[in-house]
Amino acid sequence: MNKRLFYQPDIPTSIICWSFTLIVFFISMLLWLEITVFQIWTALVLGLFVILVVIQLWRRFITLEDDTVVLHTLIPQNTKRIKFAKIQAVTVRRGQLILKTQFREYGILLRKADRIQLQQYLTTVIK
Repeated sequence: MNKRLFYQPDIPTSIICWSFTLIVFFISMLLWLEITVFQIWTALVLGLFVILVVIQLWRRFITLEDDTVVLHTLIPQNTKRIKFAKIQAVTVRRGQLILKTQFREYGILLRKADRIQLQQYLTTVIK
């Protein structure tokens, strides 16, 4: 399976990350309303918001290597590599895919089609 699947982290982490991103948007709107005309500062902060949204959507993706699931994150040093042999169970709970290892559960929000495809693939590989 040589495909990039875009994901978001589990629900609490996603809420925190997107809240910080929305703060930039609200600052942009606050600047616009405070100055009462659309200024360059408003445009710069609004542009920063758009850049942050694009980064959050395009930098989080899953790739499958020979024997590993790789969860790429916003910060490359935090990329998580999970060996197929370490995955104990793959389940779907409340719309998210849960990868359970011995010490941790990884919650991943995916599109429905991608979630089903990844679940089927991982279920066949880890048995």
